[in-house]
Amino acid sequence: MKTEKFPLTVTEKGVSAKIRKASQSKAGKNYDAYVVEFTLFGRRKRVWRSDLDEAKTVAQDACNKVANGDQSSLELRDADRMAYVRAVEAVSPVGVPIDTACREYADALQILDGKASIIEACREWVKRNAVLLPKITVADANQQLQRQIITDGKSKWRQKQIAAALDRLAESFNVQVHTVTPSLMRAFS
Repeated sequence: MKTEKFPLTVTEKGVSAKIRKASQSKAGKNYDAYVVEFTLFGRRKRVWRSDLDEAKTVAQDACNKVANGDQSSLELRDADRMAYVRAVEAVSPVGVPIDTACREYADALQILDGKASIIEACREWVKRNAVLLPKITVADANQQLQRQIITDGKSKWRQKQIAAALDRLAESFNVQVHTVTPSLMRAFS
């Protein structure tokens, strides 16, 4: 078994961290502990580990973070880390980054202003917009409407009046009916 000389220096990408050996005693027994020391934001940081291999891994990770410019990466405690992991898992199926999801959630709460929950608002929106519109062009809808006007027994004068308006609309919009928006209609008139 190889005997290590302390302090150990771990160097990754030109950045160094030191591992020092320390002894701890618990219930009358002495235990070896290892302290990883490195500089983060100009301040000395210490991380304690009971296993030398874990200490080496911490030292390598710290050096890599500093070398890659990830010095400001957030360190989370157990409860915060679990909350973060659950949040990332919740948004991953829909492919939304967690910061975007949080921003949209906060915006939705602000819009609702306590009048309803986000789930209630979503259910109401889906209920109101559950109608599937047929995929039909404006020209085809025009023809169907003009046939219906004749079937309904409208006067010749009324048929002519409606046909003029609908023909103009069909010529202006070579799209499907469901894509026509109020702003397009405002521009048309």
